[in-house]
Amino acid sequence: MSKKPDFKLQLERLYTWSAVGYVGLAILAVLLMANATFPVSIGHLAKDVLASQKSAVLVPGARLVLDLPIKWLVFATLLLSTILPVLYLTRLKKQYEKAVKQRVMPWRWVDLGVTSALMMGVVALLSGLHDIATLKLVGGFMVVTCSLGWLAEKSVTDGKKLAKPIFITSLLTGALPWLPIAVSAVATPFFAAVRAPWYVYALYVELLAGFTLLALNQWRYIKKDKNWKEYLFVERNYTVLSIATRVAFAVTLIVGLLK
Repeated sequence: MSKKPDFKLQLERLYTWSAVGYVGLAILAVLLMANATFPVSIGHLAKDVLASQKSAVLVPGARLVLDLPIKWLVFATLLLSTILPVLYLTRLKKQYEKAVKQRVMPWRWVDLGVTSALMMGVVALLSGLHDIATLKLVGGFMVVTCSLGWLAEKSVTDGKKLAKPIFITSLLTGALPWLPIAVSAVATPFFAAVRAPWYVYALYVELLAGFTLLALNQWRYIKKDKNWKEYLFVERNYTVLSIATRVAFAVTLIVGLLK
């Protein structure tokens, strides 16, 4: 008989190495990435002085709020990603073991919500979406999506039949931030006759793949497919996928924006 995998030991190793890896990548991001900044603005109406002869003619306008340096957003994402693995191995160890027994991991969804919002915000900026309201909505929908993910997981544990409807709703909220990004991605070559840098398209693939696989992992847990009945197996999958997505995100931007 084959020995049953020790998912608890695998998770401890993943948390240890991911924390080390995130810190290392954060340092590399600061040292190696160029100081590329992208404008964040507030959209508003403005008066067209030349066209306003008899009455005021209003046109779309924008006010620059700040220039965001991408490398510090990457640094922040990696630094925040380090917090949870360290806490799981130290101060939150007992609470973590209790959460595993209860089959609900709220901290995971908080971590995913914050880091997903940051990563999607970076992708939106690189895609040409600079309006602060749009960026807030992109990040906000990711937070809502992860909140619904937690509710779906809790519904499975409580034995309620709401898990599938909540999960489907989370798919909708998770897809909405991609709509303005997709429109901008198509409009850029169509109207401007230029293409975004290669790393922007790489980020599309990486984040879409990562989020899709995370959703598939939860769906199979909701359906209680084979190994997905084992909660530590599910948690191991979440951890592996989130690490892979964040590392791919960071490495792509470090390489794409080298000094």
